[in-house]
Amino acid sequence: MSYDIIDGFYTGLTVPETRPMDFPAYRSANRILSRDQIRQIVTHPDRTPARQRFPAAQWIRNQGRRGSCQGYATAWALARVRVLAGLPFVPLSGEFVYAQTNGGRDAGSPLIAGMQKIQEVGTCREDLVKHESYLWRDMNQEARNDASNYRGFECYRVDDESELASGLALGFIGVVCVHASSGYRRLDTRGVRGASRGRGNHAVGVQDVRLGPDGDFEFDEVGSSGRSNGQDGYAWLNWDDHLDAPNEYHANYLIRAATDSKDYNVPQVTQ
Repeated sequence: MSYDIIDGFYTGLTVPETRPMDFPAYRSANRILSRDQIRQIVTHPDRTPARQRFPAAQWIRNQGRRGSCQGYATAWALARVRVLAGLPFVPLSGEFVYAQTNGGRDAGSPLIAGMQKIQEVGTCREDLVKHESYLWRDMNQEARNDASNYRGFECYRVDDESELASGLALGFIGVVCVHASSGYRRLDTRGVRGASRGRGNHAVGVQDVRLGPDGDFEFDEVGSSGRSNGQDGYAWLNWDDHLDAPNEYHANYLIRAATDSKDYNVPQVTQ
C-alpha cells in the first residue's frame, strides 16, 4: 500500500511523471460557454439539479479499505452518464476498473487510466465483483464479458476551469483529482470543502456546477467514502482551492456517451 489515509479516509492516486497530454482536450471538439450562459443553464426552472436526479441513498458508494478511488469515480461517472442518456440505472463496479489499472497491487492508480479503460474495455455490473477485490485475476469471466456492455465514449481531457464548467453544464460527467487532507475533510456552511492545494492524491466524480455568492464556479463532488462523508456523500469544490494545483500533474476528464448494447461489436476480454 502506498496511498494516503486521512482521518480514516482512503485515497488512491499515483502521480504521473509528466501530466498526460496525449488525449483530446474538451475544447478541441466542444463548446466553451460564457459565465452568463452557464448561469442561465444551471438556474433554468426546468433543470433538475444532479443531487435530485442522483439521490445519495441509491448513488453513493464506499470504496472501503482499498486505494480504488479512481475506479469508483470512473465507474459511477459512467453510471450517471448512462442515466442522462436515457439508459436504465445499473450499479457499476469500481473494483473492476481499479483491477485493470493498479499494476496488480493495491497501491493506487493513475487518474487518466480510468478514461482509457472505460473506453477500451468498460466495466461490469457491481454485483459480479466482490467488494474490495482489486486483482485482475479475481475478476471472473462473467464480469469480463459483461464489461463490453458498459463502456464510455466522448471522453475528453480537461485543462482548465472553463472546460470543466462548460462540460458539466452541457451534460457531461467528470472525474477529477483533489488533494485529500484534514482541511479538505472540513465543510463550510454552504457545503464547500476546505482549501487543500497539494499535488493530488484522490479521485472523485463531479456531476454538476453552480455559481457561488462571489460568482465563481463551484463543482458538485461525488465521493466514494459513504454517505457520512461530506453532505450525504456529496460536497462542493472550487477550482482555485481544490483543482488547480492537482491539475498541474493529473489530467482530469469528462464523459458524455455510453453504450448498453449487448450486440455491440467489441472483443471479449479473456486475459
